Amino acid sequence: MKQDFLETEISIALVKETFSTELSRQLSLARISSPIAILDGTGINDDLNGCERPVAFPLKAMQDRRAVVVHSLAKWKR
Repeated sequence: MKQDFLETEISIALVKETFSTELSRQLSLARISSPIAILDGTGINDDLNGCERPVAFPLKAMQDRRAVVVHSLAKWKR
């Protein structure tokens, strides 16, 4: 049973990787990394439904400017 599970997981990983590689090749897509945190007030962060507050923290290396954790990658996909 354990061997069946591992074989299934390996097969799933192969299908995911093959699909991603072929889709990227066929559509000439390139993987783009997104930031984990951004400066607050840039307008880049997706506001979601407007009720949630982003996790914020000061950046000591930038005179304590405020940074926020990116909520959603929806804007990065556009």
